[in-house]
Amino acid sequence: ADLKSKEEQVNLKKNEVKTAQALLSYKDAGLEAANAKVDQTKAAITQAIATREFRKKRLDRFQTLAKDDTVTADLVDEQTKEFEAAAAAVDLAMAVKGQANGSLAEKKAEIVAAMAEVEQKRSAISVAILEMEKAQAQLGLSKLTAPFDGIVVGRSVDPGDFSFTPSGVSKTAMLVVAS
Repeated sequence: ADLKSKEEQVNLKKNEVKTAQALLSYKDAGLEAANAKVDQTKAAITQAIATREFRKKRLDRFQTLAKDDTVTADLVDEQTKEFEAAAAAVDLAMAVKGQANGSLAEKKAEIVAAMAEVEQKRSAISVAILEMEKAQAQLGLSKLTAPFDGIVVGRSVDPGDFSFTPSGVSKTAMLVVAS
């Protein structure tokens, strides 16, 4: 019964490794998504910076035209607001990038933890196999066989009794065999 239990433990540990490996695959997918989000935010920053620079140049032109009274102050104010909105978009894109980088770092940490869990589960399999082998060895020690043929005519021990004394020396024979 103990050996069967140890075999079941080994199988259970193997299933735990498969589950941990599946979780690791899931975490890998999350890492890929986080990497994609970082790339997306980098592109958004590039776009926001380009828009801000365009708005700044346009504002500068309108301010130059306003000095010559070619455009009204309302148009300059409108261009100023558009430039400020573009600058705020850059700040927002930078903040989103920071958040994406944080998420990426979190996913990387989850991968490390999942890999450690897989390794721990693999080690548990090794331990369970050693325990099963120990149980098999103990089971093998529980059966006594004689290296010769004969008929048992007397017995001083019963099944389940210890066959060795603590000193290793017994004063009485376990069995009397007639050949």
